[in-house]
Amino acid sequence: MRLVSWNVNGLRAAIRKGIDGWIETLDADVLMLQETRVLEEQLPKGWSWPEGHEVHLHAAQKKGYAGVATLAKGEQKVLQGFAWGEDPDDIEGRVLVTQHDALICVNTYLPNGGGSPERQAFKERWMDAWRAWLAPWLEADHPVVVVGDLNIAHTEDDIWNPTGNKKTSG
Repeated sequence: MRLVSWNVNGLRAAIRKGIDGWIETLDADVLMLQETRVLEEQLPKGWSWPEGHEVHLHAAQKKGYAGVATLAKGEQKVLQGFAWGEDPDDIEGRVLVTQHDALICVNTYLPNGGGSPERQAFKERWMDAWRAWLAPWLEADHPVVVVGDLNIAHTEDDIWNPTGNKKTSG
């Protein structure tokens, strides 16, 4: 099974840049997108998801913000998103859990620290709650893969602009 995780940094922009061709080239059985930043009704007129894929879009309530999507060539079952005390409905659209036969996929777009102490504190609380929520999935008797943009880079290799982001938390 071929799994692909990709932060598209805005699905509408990715569509303008020809994501359709890339999706075909990737030939993934399961494609998990992060930072989609789009509601279904905001997708360009005339554009449609790739043929033969079952798609689940978990968008943020706020237009143009966060969001994840999982595309699968076969059937997939949505199990749940991630809810916690400060965001019981996952209004930022950050986690989508899907099942593909026996495999469980956890598609995640972690919050960014945002450069302010308050946003960094929010991110740390979110991560603590997410890890606690994730533990039972990982301990269950089936294969689980956790993918996504975790906004954590211990080296500059995973940072788009390391010099410009030196003093910014991920």
